[in-house]
Amino acid sequence: MQTSKEEKLQKLRSRLFQLVMMNSADNFEDLLSKVVREVKTTLQADLCALYFLDEWKDSYQLYCSDMRETFLFHDHIPLDDDGLSDHPQLFNRFLIKGGTERELNLSVLPLLEGGAMKGFLVIEDQGSDLPVQFLEIFSKELIQWLIKLEGYLSTYEEKKKYERLYKVTTTFHSSINTNGVLREIIDTLRQIYPSFDYYLLLSQDYTQDELLPVRKLSYEQDAGSDVSTQAFLTGELQIEDRLDEKQSYLYAPLKGKQGVYGVLQIITPSYVHFPKKDLEFFVLIATTAGNALENAQLYQQSRRLNGNLKLINSVSQRLNSNLRLTEKTSFMVSQLKESFDAEEVGFLTFENGRKYDVLKGSTDFFSSETSYEFIETVNQMVSAEGDPLFLGDCHSKIKPLKP
Repeated sequence: MQTSKEEKLQKLRSRLFQLVMMNSADNFEDLLSKVVREVKTTLQADLCALYFLDEWKDSYQLYCSDMRETFLFHDHIPLDDDGLSDHPQLFNRFLIKGGTERELNLSVLPLLEGGAMKGFLVIEDQGSDLPVQFLEIFSKELIQWLIKLEGYLSTYEEKKKYERLYKVTTTFHSSINTNGVLREIIDTLRQIYPSFDYYLLLSQDYTQDELLPVRKLSYEQDAGSDVSTQAFLTGELQIEDRLDEKQSYLYAPLKGKQGVYGVLQIITPSYVHFPKKDLEFFVLIATTAGNALENAQLYQQSRRLNGNLKLINSVSQRLNSNLRLTEKTSFMVSQLKESFDAEEVGFLTFENGRKYDVLKGSTDFFSSETSYEFIETVNQMVSAEGDPLFLGDCHSKIKPLKP
């Protein structure tokens, strides 16, 4: 009998070792289903099911050897269920669905890691000659292997995840194509977390790319209570559970070194509890997107600054050359119209603060009767305030210049 028990343990070790080496499962969930089948075969049990902690759902999820168990047992047990505080042999009633025709004689074995329950094994064997002591040893052996399997696959998945992030970061550092980097980020998220929806909440002045899931980010005061706005204003990760939609929303600010440029919105198909390591990944990838947006903005600013410097240099050279005043005025008008898309440009000289002359080379508007009221109003405001004026500063005091 003792030999038979040792053989069962050895067989389980051998099969679990093969699962690790073969790595034939796509993910840890698939691997757990295979483990349950191996346990059922090893113990020659009539029924076998495994409940294992799912951090995303904050509950113990059911894994079965065949479809029969799915009709008998609840598919999940909440992590904070009061029934779990009882001895495992006593909470069968929390596992079995109502309407089960026959009486089940189940053994429920806790799977403990450092005193914390990672899950529990549920078995039924009508003709069982396996004592409780052996089953307890068996469950301890099983949890050790499950932790090894979980750690192995978790490390493997984390490696693939950060390899993808490295690829995105490499693209970001080697390209000024912001849209390309953002598309790469969204594609990476869809590969790693395919069941989630993703949106980039950006400012309204962002150039829309049809391939990107971009939504407008509201900056209005009455939106201050909105969770996405809070993420943007505080630069901190925000999570929202929407009761009416039964979904979880995560908002990760797109931060650069100099500011926040938008928000990454992640929507889950149902309520989830985001594990810490996944939250850290979302923050990293959102920061990569923020750096891409910041670099694009800095690049555009540098181009504008470079253009302004070229304009100043060109204008300075022409103004210091031996040109007549009319030629210099015409040149300045041409440069300002080209650089600022101006429709009308005029240069005026004043005598005693009232009488003025329009320099030749200015556009025709400033020599027309229509311009008189405009010029008088602007002259009075400049004389009174002594500062440059924008059109908005005097818009209420003058009639529209053009219909």
